[in-house]
Amino acid sequence: MTESAHKRERARRETRRRFEQWAHNPECHANVASAVHNVKMAAVARRENPNLRFVGQSVFALERGRAFEEELMVDGANKLLHALVDAGVLPRVDAAFEDHRTTTNGGTLDNLDTAVTAGHNFLRTLATTGQFTGAISSLTVRIPRGIMLPEATLIIDVLAVRSAGE
Repeated sequence: MTESAHKRERARRETRRRFEQWAHNPECHANVASAVHNVKMAAVARRENPNLRFVGQSVFALERGRAFEEELMVDGANKLLHALVDAGVLPRVDAAFEDHRTTTNGGTLDNLDTAVTAGHNFLRTLATTGQFTGAISSLTVRIPRGIMLPEATLIIDVLAVRSAGE
């Protein structure tokens, strides 16, 4: 795969970021152009105001986010599970935990395609058994082509599941 084809594929897969961006302000035409049509916000902003200088995301903010997530995942996500119980989302601290993060994000799954397979397998097992009470980090699913977005990949930061009767 060429480098430009690889970049296009990566941009197509950034669905979560684009969806959250669109959902944050769906009335803003610049936001829609950026999120739905996958046009970088800097390009949209320059079109709206050619004199605008755009800096981008703070590397410090990104690093703080990574450190925060890493802290939540220590010891089988003990801190995360306690917070979910305290918030009334999960019934007990000994709830199950599955880590679906890729190696680039501190997990054990090789890449995004492996994460999609793991996510789909988890959901199939859940649909079959109906038994799981716990949390899953970075559950990844592929969303088929639709009206709002092209085929896309969605990564859910944390999904909490409670079996019936829990």
